Amino acid sequence: MAKNIKALKCPHCGSVKKQAIKEDHYLCNNCGTEYYLDNDDININIKHNYNTPNTWQWNDSNKKNLVILFIFVAAIILVPLFVNLFSNTNQTVISPVIPETPIEKEKGYRDYVSDFIFNSNLAKDNVIILMRMQRRFDNRDLQKEQSFIRFYDWNTGKVLSDIQMKNWSEGNYLRYRTFDNGKTYIIPDKINRIYEANFDKQTITDVTEQLFNNVPEFSSGIATMEFFYVNEGDGFKIMTNDGKEFFYFPGPDLIFKEYSAVRKINKGKNTLKPNAVEVPKYIFSIKSSDYPDEKIQLLKYWYRYNLGYPYERPYRLQWKKEYQYPKGSGIFIGTFPYKKKLFTDTRIRKFIDLTPDRLYFDPKIEYQDSTELIISGFPNANPESNRFIQKIDTNDGKVLWTFNAHPEGKYRLDDELIPFKGGIIMHLFLSNSSSNNRIVQIDQTGKIVKEVDVIKAIENNTP
Repeated sequence: MAKNIKALKCPHCGSVKKQAIKEDHYLCNNCGTEYYLDNDDININIKHNYNTPNTWQWNDSNKKNLVILFIFVAAIILVPLFVNLFSNTNQTVISPVIPETPIEKEKGYRDYVSDFIFNSNLAKDNVIILMRMQRRFDNRDLQKEQSFIRFYDWNTGKVLSDIQMKNWSEGNYLRYRTFDNGKTYIIPDKINRIYEANFDKQTITDVTEQLFNNVPEFSSGIATMEFFYVNEGDGFKIMTNDGKEFFYFPGPDLIFKEYSAVRKINKGKNTLKPNAVEVPKYIFSIKSSDYPDEKIQLLKYWYRYNLGYPYERPYRLQWKKEYQYPKGSGIFIGTFPYKKKLFTDTRIRKFIDLTPDRLYFDPKIEYQDSTELIISGFPNANPESNRFIQKIDTNDGKVLWTFNAHPEGKYRLDDELIPFKGGIIMHLFLSNSSSNNRIVQIDQTGKIVKEVDVIKAIENNTP
């Protein structure tokens, strides 16, 4: 049967962020609801489990039970009355005072949070969490729904501020990037605006005009915008209203019409400027087709580049045969010499295998900077085993601590993870818990020292 293409939203919370768990079955990354699709008209069905009790029937046994229950209840009510009637009338009877449970006035709405961005301050003694918050009203009036940016203090557990974003809607999930200059930029999906988030002041500022107003090529207006490729520099991909595509790097104020022009200056040491910087970086190699016996390696390399300019850091790195073909053009037939190569860019001055004696299975670098390295992976080749998280010494490759499993069962690590003096903070989804959306702090020994239920502690919090 044919399927009509429609935007799929979680029927519980309305989020578009999801993961496919099998064909036409999805798990909401925001609230954890599992839902699936019918064909043709694409009905969205929520998966619930109900325990249906047996139907109560009127029989002699049940009649007897009802009579006993009636006598028991009557005794409880009548006995105190008789005691009061025949007791001394001058005695004051003190009845226990049961305090009334305060009933919170209905707010008329509920807040949902998603799209977390973690940021540690300069001293790294605290983490401020930015998140997108959607306010939905009980009358389900979509016109009244409100979007906010919420700043949350991890140490105190308090909401610092809620900033209403008047031109946003629920489908505007956040894409963000922290540039080398330390500024964090946010591009909401389906909105052609760029915002700068200031975590120290808890502000968010529209900087679209500041970045683009003085660029003549954008005079017709911007149709779409997104960040430039993650491993290739602090820039933007822009499509203007007249259908022209550009690659713009605001630091040096460079604009390119063709991607091939970007590649001419993003590789090779000959394109380095006198003030180029060198930084240590980390990458896992992948299985090699040319050298299948080479194991996956955790590599530390020293990379030189121009701040703000395009660059091209290694991606899907593997050992290869670099053939020495004859110079000139034409078709060459025969056997040619080759060299075994891993890195080919001359901007990489050197590299080392940081953990030469280790085996890795589906490894991933979760966080890296000049002094911190956090990785994850499976302990063996079984893809159903629990994924570990480890902090690695960036000098000698030793494991400083390991987090093996959450006490409530299997978890999935979201993209957000950041180290600070108190250890690391990460966003987890638990697969076997009714309260599955958690932010967890692990200390410097790999132990959980603080855990926050996103829905209970953050969504219901107010500044």
